[in-house]
Amino acid sequence: MLASVGVAVVAHAAPAQAAPAQAAPAEIGGNFVPLNPARVLVDTRSGVGGVTGARGPASTTSFQVLGAAGVPSADVTAVMVDVSTVAPTAATYLTLWPDGAPRPGVSMLNAQPGELVSNSAVVPVGANGRIAVFNSAGSAHLLIDVQGYFTNDSNGGGGFVPVQHTRVVDTRTGLGTAGVAGPVPAGGTRVYSVTGGVVPTGARAVFLDVVVSGATVRSWLSMSAAGTANGRATVDFLPGTTSHGVSVGVSVGGQIAVSNRSAEPVHLALTAQGYVTADPAAGAGFRPATARVNPLAGTAHLEPNQTVDIPVAGVAGLPTGGVTGAVLNVAVVGPRASGSLQMWPAGGTNPQLSTFVVTAGRPSRAALAVVQVGAEGTVRLRNATAGALSVYVDLQGAFINPVPGVPERPGARTAVRQVSSPGSPNGPVTFAFVDGSGRVVTSSQFLGGAAVWTVLPGEAFVGPPLVVPRPDGGHQIIAQGADGGVRSFVEASSGGSPGSWQGLGGSFTSPVTAAQLADGTTVLFGVDADGRVWAYRQSDPTPHWRSLGVAGLVGQVTAVAAREGVRLIGLTAAGAVRTAVYASYGALVGGWADLGGAGFTGTPGAVTLPGSRARIVVRGPDGVIHTKAQNNAGVFDEEWAPVAGLAAVGSPVTALDFSGRVVIVARGADNLLYSAWETGALTRTFGSWHAVDPAPVATDPAVFDYHDGTYPVFGIAVRDQNDVVRVFIQQVGAAPDAAA
Repeated sequence: MLASVGVAVVAHAAPAQAAPAQAAPAEIGGNFVPLNPARVLVDTRSGVGGVTGARGPASTTSFQVLGAAGVPSADVTAVMVDVSTVAPTAATYLTLWPDGAPRPGVSMLNAQPGELVSNSAVVPVGANGRIAVFNSAGSAHLLIDVQGYFTNDSNGGGGFVPVQHTRVVDTRTGLGTAGVAGPVPAGGTRVYSVTGGVVPTGARAVFLDVVVSGATVRSWLSMSAAGTANGRATVDFLPGTTSHGVSVGVSVGGQIAVSNRSAEPVHLALTAQGYVTADPAAGAGFRPATARVNPLAGTAHLEPNQTVDIPVAGVAGLPTGGVTGAVLNVAVVGPRASGSLQMWPAGGTNPQLSTFVVTAGRPSRAALAVVQVGAEGTVRLRNATAGALSVYVDLQGAFINPVPGVPERPGARTAVRQVSSPGSPNGPVTFAFVDGSGRVVTSSQFLGGAAVWTVLPGEAFVGPPLVVPRPDGGHQIIAQGADGGVRSFVEASSGGSPGSWQGLGGSFTSPVTAAQLADGTTVLFGVDADGRVWAYRQSDPTPHWRSLGVAGLVGQVTAVAAREGVRLIGLTAAGAVRTAVYASYGALVGGWADLGGAGFTGTPGAVTLPGSRARIVVRGPDGVIHTKAQNNAGVFDEEWAPVAGLAAVGSPVTALDFSGRVVIVARGADNLLYSAWETGALTRTFGSWHAVDPAPVATDPAVFDYHDGTYPVFGIAVRDQNDVVRVFIQQVGAAPDAAA
């Protein structure tokens, strides 16, 4: 039988903020405002920016950004800068990041002794309005010019639209030169039209990959909107071929001007990667996100013609939906052959254009690229050289379209987990739920003892949350924001002081689910608006959401232990049940299997039986609970068996009792809690439904593993209309409710 072990009352504090409305581009990261021409932020040779003198080895220098060089003093999230080293005394790299934050393990510029080289970078601004720059080795002067900034002012700038990489100018072939073929002459300026094709007329700025070829001396190009003088370098180039991405303002007539500051002619190739709209309400907004994302970095070379998919969506707190483009820094170390790297949206067509020109013999180079993102949230990278390459890819941010918010979920269940250890199995129980104001409320207590409840600070959430174990024996609270994103709140196992919410990314239309693999790895699963299932492994070096493909599911998936890993169970829009096994190596085993049914609703419940067999329970359109199980060969029953006698609402759950019987728990249409027990272990038949308690409940039930100090049993948690948590624990030795 089930016995009540106590009631915990939650005192209500001030209501949380209301769920946010759907975000405009500026609200999700920022519109772009080009500065035309670019302005100097830092020049250590002259002291511009308040920094004078060459920067030494392993040095960090901060400089003011907000209110400087045409950047406003407020409402700026990030800046796009051109960064150059002058006469470094050793091979080095530069990293830029928001001042006051920890230095990330990425780089923006690689330089060799004596070189004057440049690259562009998008860098968030610190809370103090400053940016920090780290010089790895030797000493070097630094030049940093700002090409534009991203603003939270919804009336400023324009949204960004990434495009398929398209060559718009090539002086070698005469493409886009209006009949003026041939190189850009020494000291000469050429004007090129960049709109009217993939970049529409009226674009405010264009993001370009710039390739300078045929150079015989070291020099630089300046680029700006036609009719605007620009005395600052946009691209510093070396003899041979140099390339990297830039942003350039566009004139009213759709033209840009390119000036060759060299004493020798050079050829020029411009590839459009995206554009900035003239309308602040159009296009995507920018969200900064910093992470090294190349799966091959530090482990293997990229072989000739080999491709690798670079994750973007769901990385470093980014959403999994609405991501249209990525800002990436690509670095190549020790190339053995000349050629190029090509990048395009995974699943799309390779335009066969260089994103990064590779020159054999140059020890290391870096180049910025903006690339469309494929449907699975990834970018494909190809080594288009004849030799193996060491490639490092760093994410700097993404352009994101608004995604719909998530509605409230009345009646969402409570998350429950007992924190136990081998020497103390009867540990405290942690509860967490989202109340009617959108607050996450939590408590850790010994059942039957005093309860202290805490309202976690933060934004508005929608339930249900999760209580997820950590490797150190503690736990974390996982909750979904009203924007569909997932957040984590880490708490100490011994009741230490709470921290703050950390964004895990994602953008899901239903609650996420957690499961543990056999090695203790916690994996989260979510379903997006397209029915695509995503997985988040918290033990990965760079944890992020990985797409498991479109499964055609709606609503929350259920996850239970399986022999190969974790069994996932979900419903289609037609109310049929589908299942798949997520293996410990991070992929599905054999894809999704259809288990039939029609009109089923809610979230399925499931339990793992001996032999890693699953039993599934689900509510039918008439409220009747149906069940299906695997036999010893792992084959599911042909038909769904009804457990008649109850018109249920919400989602049922199921558990295995101490004697090996399956129990199903559901909320009735009368808002009472009911249970039906298997008539005996492995009989596969169920007795009658009986009320667990005469008091009404207001939420779906949750089941959890519980050790009472003597027996490993199970418990049930529900809440009433006042958010009073009621807990029922199986009593070993007593008759089941079905026999009452």
